[in-house]
Amino acid sequence: MNEKPSLFVLDDEQIFLDQVKFLLEDEPIELMLFLEPKEFFQALNRAKRPPLAILLDFTLTPDYPGARVLKQVQQKHKRIPVIVCTGQDRQRAVFSYSSGPYAILMKPLDSNELKVILHELQERNELLQKMADDALELATGFDCSMVWQLDQKRQAYKIVAWKGDLDRDYHRKMHLTYKELPWLVPADKDHRKRQTFYRHDVQDADVTPLYVHREEAIKRNWFSLLTIPLVKSGRVLGWIDCYAHTPNVLAQEEERKKLLETFNRYAQQASTALYADMLTRQLRIIQEITQQLSWASTEEKVFNTILEKALDYLGCSFVWIHKYNFLEDKLEPGAYQTTEPAEQCPYDTSTLIDPSAFQEVLKNGTIQRDRHASLPHTVSLQSPHCIKSAVYIPIKRADKHIL
Repeated sequence: MNEKPSLFVLDDEQIFLDQVKFLLEDEPIELMLFLEPKEFFQALNRAKRPPLAILLDFTLTPDYPGARVLKQVQQKHKRIPVIVCTGQDRQRAVFSYSSGPYAILMKPLDSNELKVILHELQERNELLQKMADDALELATGFDCSMVWQLDQKRQAYKIVAWKGDLDRDYHRKMHLTYKELPWLVPADKDHRKRQTFYRHDVQDADVTPLYVHREEAIKRNWFSLLTIPLVKSGRVLGWIDCYAHTPNVLAQEEERKKLLETFNRYAQQASTALYADMLTRQLRIIQEITQQLSWASTEEKVFNTILEKALDYLGCSFVWIHKYNFLEDKLEPGAYQTTEPAEQCPYDTSTLIDPSAFQEVLKNGTIQRDRHASLPHTVSLQSPHCIKSAVYIPIKRADKHIL
């Protein structure tokens, strides 16, 4: 990406906008400064590329508070990180923004803290953009590439970088859920292996019966499609699509085979990079949860914080919290929350669990993911088959699993 990234700043005080301009005057970033929400949204909607981030005042105005702006941004511009600034109590700001900004900073701004966040976002953008650039460079004869990445919070895949003639409407509006991924359908061995695959005409329903964006491809004159799944530890973190305006652009079998082998090797490196980016974002989420827990004064607030963040950020459908009962030497249910109808996966709150039952999956206190997990031995469910994957997060004190 040759053009400088932009930072949109919205605050009702000119002195704060001047401060941001002074702090970032040596940074290779284009500042877009706004005093009014209306002008801010007009510029945001007109932007050809999304800004690197949005710097938003916590209070703003009584008629148009920062929480309202954040909600609108998250509804219409989901992929743009929002950094909230506040001159009030940080604790109040954190709990007011339960929907989760990328970061919360105190006024007056600490230039180092702000620059660290912007550099972190810039490195992420450069990484994703390089994937799109490299893919199009390797895919000779193709006209457009796009990188799709898993949004854990919404459990959907969205476009995070592209190269070529991709219009704004497509990358803003298009998304795919896990169920819509064609390579999960067992009708095609290439899909099952999750290897790079090629379709010579996505406009032809007989050639690509599982393709879900056919109308969009016809509108944009896309024919050939090359898809590179990015998989780590059995999980689809994203993929790269390359489109060509010519049908059957890889007509020569030898050329096609060579390119697919090249992309299968490239996919391993790209998957590792995408996984590292996911861990970085998760670390920031964990830091925010830790910050909220430090202010929680009651057990109920602690549990509610954990439950809300697990559902909100990790994309979980069900969350259980077990707390240690010192008298019984057992883990007992402390709280439970779900985004699904309660009757779909009822939870037996009377079950006491022997902590030793968790030893195998906890593996010395580390987080363990298992996409084949079912928990009839640890959690009493009337429908244990409803669990498709699980994340165990142990909280220990004095070698005891307290949560």
